[in-house]
Parts: sequence; structure tokens; C-alpha cells
Amino acid sequence: MKQDIYVHVTQSYLRLVSFYRNLPPFLKISPSSSQPSVPHIYLLHLQYHTAMILLHRPFFQMIRQGVPDTDGKAGTEAMHVGACRSSAEWVSNILRIYKATYTMRHIPISAVHYATTVATIHLADTTSSDAEVQKKAIQRLQTCVLSLREMRTAWASSTRCILSIQ
Repeated sequence: MKQDIYVHVTQSYLRLVSFYRNLPPFLKISPSSSQPSVPHIYLLHLQYHTAMILLHRPFFQMIRQGVPDTDGKAGTEAMHVGACRSSAEWVSNILRIYKATYTMRHIPISAVHYATTVATIHLADTTSSDAEVQKKAIQRLQTCVLSLREMRTAWASSTRCILSIQ
């Protein structure tokens, strides 16, 4: 049964990565704010990275709680943690760029979910034994909370999300 879950997660991961890599150039974004994209392209990337986190987060939590890697393959743990951290970093950067370029006051309500999902990864990383991971997690968590605060103008639910993070 557990092997079926790992097979399904791996297949889903490969499909997501293939989808992302095969995006046409006009749907891709730069990791910097020097060439801003239109809002709906940022939202596509927010959705992709949130899906990636949701796919890997159950394993991320098991690893952080000390549950052993059940498939016995070295590197599987690092893959789940790495996927969560990488996507969380991307979402935080996109939120920062979006906020600077457009404002969070008119962003769709789905962004509240994206920011909250990402905040859970950063929050977990604030307890890391690696000082550099911890430092970056705190900065990115602040980005998520500031974004959620600005979203309160349109989406009152972001207030509950902020409270749950704190």
C-alpha cells in the first residue's frame, strides 16, 4: 500500500514537472522583478508551486517528525524536503514581486491559500538546526505574513490565516 502511494506521488511529480518545463515562453516568469509579468501568469506559477508543496508536504512532515523513509531509498527524503523548500521559495519570491508590481489588494482569493500553504513550510524551517535555512525561512515567512496582511483588504479570511501562522 505504501509503495502505491510513492508510485502515485512520483508519477504525479513527473507529470507536474513535465507540464512546467513545457510551458510556452510567454507563460514563463523570471525569478527577478526586473521583467514583471501580467498577474494571471504569476497566479499560474503560484498554483503550480503550491501543488508541488501539497504533493510533497505529507512526506516533509513525516521526515521532520522522525518517521523513517519507508521505501528504503537514499535521497527520497531529500527530494521531498527539497521540493517543498524550492517551491516555497518560489512562491515567496512571486508574492514579493507581485506585491511590489501590483498590490495584494485585488489578488484572487486563491492567493490566501497559496501564501498560507507556503508559510507552513517556512514555519517548519524556522526550527531547522541549520542556521542559514532558519534565517531564510524567517525572511520568507515574513513575506508571506506581510502579503496576507495586505490581502485583508479584500479577503477577511487572510486574518484567520495570519492568526493560525502566529
